[in-house]
Amino acid sequence: MKLAKQILPGLWLILLAGTASADELLAGNPESGQQLHAQYCTSCHTQQFGGDGSGMYSRPDRRVNSIEALMGQVAFCVKNTAPQLTSAQVDDLVSYLNQQHYHLEVAK
Repeated sequence: MKLAKQILPGLWLILLAGTASADELLAGNPESGQQLHAQYCTSCHTQQFGGDGSGMYSRPDRRVNSIEALMGQVAFCVKNTAPQLTSAQVDDLVSYLNQQHYHLEVAK
């Protein structure tokens, strides 16, 4: 029992060290991403989902459930609607969307 009390706290630290908030690991700037989102994304999302378009991110059948899926979805949308964006701007969009809507975690 005494050994278990000594080992368990260490196991929790190991488990917690294996994940981090994606916001800590993503290279993008969420403030810049917010501006890009307003400029390139909101009008289409509003047409598809009504309101301010944010229903796209909270719908029960949303496609994005991992940071990799978010990156892929943003890349798909950019390719089809705003191909002039740089990779840094795409990173900004991903960072903003994760911070504002998804709150995904990634393994370190």
